[in-house]
Amino acid sequence: MEPDRGRVLKTTTKSRPFLTLDIDLAAAKKAKSGYPRYVKD
Repeated sequence: MEPDRGRVLKTTTKSRPFLTLDIDLAAAKKAKSGYPRYVKD
């Protein structure tokens, strides 16, 4: 789930039981500064 809008980023199925996503680390770090994602690394 994308936290700001609640969008489903990807889903798994029986034929595709796992997935891999590329994460923008700069965007993830920025997102942690907003509520409720304020947990320190």
